Amino acid sequence: MKHIESEEDKYYLVDRVRCEGGWIENKKEITDDVIISELDKLDKSNGMEDEYTYVPCFNPNCNHVIKLTKKQKRDLLLSFQKKYKKVVFVTCCDDCQKTVLKIFNQQADEI
Repeated sequence: MKHIESEEDKYYLVDRVRCEGGWIENKKEITDDVIISELDKLDKSNGMEDEYTYVPCFNPNCNHVIKLTKKQKRDLLLSFQKKYKKVVFVTCCDDCQKTVLKIFNQQADEI
């Protein structure tokens, strides 16, 4: 999975690849001035919190969608996985959450 990260006023193109032992992460610093200025503009714009997107419920038997801001979606799908080493399953209700947990053989109190 490729994405862009920023650390200490620098931007990196990060490529994460799953292997037997976990994840391998390759970082390459972005040095192109034009790209950096565009990323700075994007980073400083507040529009991402106001823009909405829709994510399908993770329960394969459910057709509902969940309305999230783009920032929430990014945090759920990328930041949480990197920070806590856990995948977030977005569900629309408690019943769907229980179904997804049964599918993955987990208990609700483990999450």
